[in-house]
Amino acid sequence: MPAYPWLFDRVADAPPGKAVPVPAAFAPKDGSKVVPNARGEALVAYLLSLKQVSLTAAPAAEAAPAAATSAATGAPGTAPATEVPAAAPPAAAPEAPAAETPAAEPAAAEPSAAEVPAAEPSAAEPAAAEPVTQGAAAATTGSATTEAATAEAAAAEPTTAEAAQPAAPVEWDEALGESTFMASCAACHQATGQGIVGAFPPLVGNAVVGADDPAEHIATVLYGKPGGGVIDGVTYTSPMPPFAAQLSDEQIAAVINHERTSWGNSATLVTPDAVAAARKAGQ
Repeated sequence: MPAYPWLFDRVADAPPGKAVPVPAAFAPKDGSKVVPNARGEALVAYLLSLKQVSLTAAPAAEAAPAAATSAATGAPGTAPATEVPAAAPPAAAPEAPAAETPAAEPAAAEPSAAEVPAAEPSAAEPAAAEPVTQGAAAATTGSATTEAATAEAAAAEPTTAEAAQPAAPVEWDEALGESTFMASCAACHQATGQGIVGAFPPLVGNAVVGADDPAEHIATVLYGKPGGGVIDGVTYTSPMPPFAAQLSDEQIAAVINHERTSWGNSATLVTPDAVAAARKAGQ
């Protein structure tokens, strides 16, 4: 444990309760008293601010019966709600009698093929069909070519169902993520993810934690981040320490996924392979 002499002063006489008890082997030889200076008192005040925030909250289950009772009886001083019976559906109008349709007269019988004399060919009519012109043939060929190209393009392009295949779900150890967070992160960011205003940023609704691309989130846990960032108008002075040397790829992936799925967060999950790739790429 290193010494921090700049946090204390030596005085000849200290007010009651102000002096710091020091073992005789380390006490000043001149008999002076050791008291904390302004920097020492500021450090103590800061450490006290890191105490776990209260987790006491009224369970949601207790509020539900009260809300139901209030809705049924109405607010105090008002009459209870009165049920209004639903209106009866209107009576159906009587159907009008269908109008009688007169029977259709039988059509005159057409003469049979035997009764119709064969038509003699006219001298003006050509004996053979006219040949197809060159322009019509080209149009027919072009249409067939276009249809063939369209069919080939349709066969080459994947269907909507094939192109929109969802990514395979990420499997991760939720228990490992929670235990790693409580051991390595909760002291600063709190078990609720709310952090401490001005010191440690909240993880609830955090833009980095909720980003679709988790690259910055992974890099922050691996390599840390300097203080001075501004979130919702608040400057957070405390730096984020790196955890690359302390946590494995599996632990970092699990704790990141814990942060991305807790306290109302819902963001893209990461895999140990993604963490390993970021670790290999370096800072």
